[in-house]
Amino acid sequence: MSMNNIVVIGRLTRDPETTVINDASLCKFAIAVDRDYKGSDGESPVDFFDVDAWRKLGEVCANNLNKGRLVAVSGPMYSRTWEDKETGQKRRSWSISANKVQFLDWPKDNEQSGPNTDDDVPF
Repeated sequence: MSMNNIVVIGRLTRDPETTVINDASLCKFAIAVDRDYKGSDGESPVDFFDVDAWRKLGEVCANNLNKGRLVAVSGPMYSRTWEDKETGQKRRSWSISANKVQFLDWPKDNEQSGPNTDDDVPF
């Protein structure tokens, strides 16, 4: 038996970007997640996660999220490998394919508000 699921809570580092691939909408964004401890410099290290949200979930995210919003994301993490055209080196990146995105803060007065996407499984 194997399992690939990750749950992270963090803030969007940029506004979501939306594209359409084979008639399915894809919303891409990244979140920054603080670690629970402080390093020798007194600062908390930060991890950055790329997130892909497809179809209806992607549309909800694109319409309701922007830079700075606090979200919880769950889904499998996957890797992509490719060869860098300039250097010829093999590269790898990791992304979360969101099954669920839960909005954890309220939008500011001038922002849109929308439903959470936590209909099925609670965190």
